[in-house]
Amino acid sequence: MPAPKKISIHWKQHQSLGIILILGIIHGLLYVYLVPPWQHYDEPSQLEYAWLIADTDNHPKPGDYNQAMRREAAASMIEHDFFSGLDFVPNLLPADAPAWIGISQISDAPLYFQIVSLPLRLIHGSDITFQFYISRMVSLVLFLVSIIAGYGVIKEITPDKHPLRWMVPITLALLPSYVDLMTAVNNDVGATAFFSLFLWGSVTMIQRGFSWPRFLWIGVAAIVCGSTKNTVMIAYALVLIPVLFGIFRDSRQMIAWSILIVAGIGLLLAIYPWGQAANWVNPKLDTFINKIAYIKPSLVITSIRDWENTNWYYQSTLVNLGRTFWAKFGWGHVSLIGSKPYRLLGITTLLGVAGALGKIIRHWKHQPCVLILLFGAAMAAIWGAALTRGLGSIYTDKVFIPAARYAYPAIIPTVILLNSGWLEITQQINHRLHIPRKYILAAYVGCFLGLDILSAVSIMLFYASI
Repeated sequence: MPAPKKISIHWKQHQSLGIILILGIIHGLLYVYLVPPWQHYDEPSQLEYAWLIADTDNHPKPGDYNQAMRREAAASMIEHDFFSGLDFVPNLLPADAPAWIGISQISDAPLYFQIVSLPLRLIHGSDITFQFYISRMVSLVLFLVSIIAGYGVIKEITPDKHPLRWMVPITLALLPSYVDLMTAVNNDVGATAFFSLFLWGSVTMIQRGFSWPRFLWIGVAAIVCGSTKNTVMIAYALVLIPVLFGIFRDSRQMIAWSILIVAGIGLLLAIYPWGQAANWVNPKLDTFINKIAYIKPSLVITSIRDWENTNWYYQSTLVNLGRTFWAKFGWGHVSLIGSKPYRLLGITTLLGVAGALGKIIRHWKHQPCVLILLFGAAMAAIWGAALTRGLGSIYTDKVFIPAARYAYPAIIPTVILLNSGWLEITQQINHRLHIPRKYILAAYVGCFLGLDILSAVSIMLFYASI
């Protein structure tokens, strides 16, 4: 078959993905330049980490810094009004003390920063703000990777022309806070992109069966996740699910379920041995889990037992997770304008979850239980860790309320859940109304575009006022 014809066939098969990727590029570029430099979580110190790798061609150690780079970065932060409204401006004059650009990130896993450092090596002598924007472009590429992974996952589990095949990647491309975070200089970008690739490989193995190339795919993806950020180290544990159900298929699935149940009981007994101190949590495992995931099982149990005094934390965190999932920007300090927009987004979220759960309950016998297990475990682990990440601060003077960036690695199963629920509700309504599909598509995209416009206007007005 001639090459042009092959390309034509391939384009027709994945035309929707191509269009959505173009949409994602446009939307991503908007956020690259719409949000002023340094106005994302830890961007100054995250860039410093990548810059030091490019500068020294080596992995920096905690305490390492380059004073010239810090001065230039701090000067750029001042130039772009980073310190507007704050009670201090860094002093750029002392030569014997590092200029302040935020808390150092050098103790974090290195992979994302090594990737960002690659183009910085080629432009190392250029203006620091230019290097900063190039680094955001690297994140933009990883954002597109996550969209491709989302399309790959949903393509594996749905038939041709199923609405979720365009709903899921469009949501990824148009979700304002997600695009905002995924075009920032931040290792959450790498964690999200690489965990998305891990999920894609896992779903592929579950659907098609075990093979050594697929095992290599998910194995390498899990290692890459662990080398990027502790929020996605759960990939090491989740590997067991696709491997077991890739090997034991069809009538032999009960073997895989039995192994998982035994492993689960063993894990629970290891973490919660009865009679153990510290709320019956194994102290060594408690410390280990806290080290890799910023969560102590013993502290979670204590907070639940002391619900009267800790419920405010869970309520505040759930609200913030919801708002930052949809449309809250910068360092979590830029909100949507308008009259209670988050109330409508909250209702939209609840409808999606309720619709999806209703569908699962009504059609339980026909549900893909293994996929529900994989997605449910990923969401429970990642969203659960995000929810409890700030528990250790509630007894201090400065309480930390986590944002959805810690939960974005589970964006694909989350978006599948929400879209499945919205689709179920829409189909139930449409059984009576018989609305043409093209109008439903237009309404769906229109709602997201409306939210995107509101988000862009909110960001512009906020930064124009400082």
